[in-house]
Amino acid sequence: MTRTAKLLAYLKGQQSAGPDETEFRKALKDFLDSVGVPTRTLHQTYTLVRLRQNLGGKRFTTVAELSYRPFHLKAASARASTASRSLFYAASCERRNLAKGAFTDIPHGLKVALFETIPFLRDNCKRSRGSLTIEDFSPNFRVARAEEFPPTCVTYALWEATTNINLANICLHSMQDEDWGDNYLRDYMFGRYVLENPIQRVGEDEFWNYLAQEFSRPGNDQNKLGYFVSSIAAEVLYDWGFDGVCYPSVRCNGLGMNVALKPEAVDSKLICTHVGLCNVSAVQKELVLDVPKSLRLEPGATRFDLYA
Repeated sequence: MTRTAKLLAYLKGQQSAGPDETEFRKALKDFLDSVGVPTRTLHQTYTLVRLRQNLGGKRFTTVAELSYRPFHLKAASARASTASRSLFYAASCERRNLAKGAFTDIPHGLKVALFETIPFLRDNCKRSRGSLTIEDFSPNFRVARAEEFPPTCVTYALWEATTNINLANICLHSMQDEDWGDNYLRDYMFGRYVLENPIQRVGEDEFWNYLAQEFSRPGNDQNKLGYFVSSIAAEVLYDWGFDGVCYPSVRCNGLGMNVALKPEAVDSKLICTHVGLCNVSAVQKELVLDVPKSLRLEPGATRFDLYA
């Protein structure tokens, strides 16, 4: 039995028996200390979007309200963090296709963030792709039970990378949006990596597939584990020196990329460049966005007024 097979047998056994967090964390750390970790870079000027719902007419007026949760506020475990750690969760606005190459698509990022954030949309995303054309191979973002979706207002913030941000890429074999080229390159590089030392490294892709499945859990699965495995694995990777992790949007069936960043990476490598209001509705099961007000922020700005 390979060391990867032994680890997976141990981890799955721990899960079924009732996991011990200390032992689980140590087993993952010992393994990750000696294997290659797939990476992805958010290059300078790449854009992320984060949003909050204006429930009850609530108004947001500070950049801090659209950033990571303050450390003194407790929260439940999330997909990429335990309750003891605050992280910056956001959706990527970066896309690629054969016609345009790499480009920034703000509405795309907003829609991914909406399906991840708004409870009704989280539970009612119709998983399908858009038109299969070279010009526009884009997600549809269709809404099930669209007639029941109430008009919703959110406040969003666009965050731009000021320098390269280094991420652990949790889902090794997944295609993120139209990212065919990168997907083939990742497979090629991983194959080269295994061939350099096949006795030790064969089977490591099984571990990453296992981890990808854990990151794909809805969080309310039958065995009550929720985000136990993914949150601990992510924290081990943060301690290893990564600025954060990236993973395909579970709610959008992988048709978008999410990131989770450490607060220190946000403070030193991101800047909030724009904020805005967005009215969200569903028309003929399509998600429709209306932005009545947006502002470009001056460097270092901490406050804004979208209602003046």
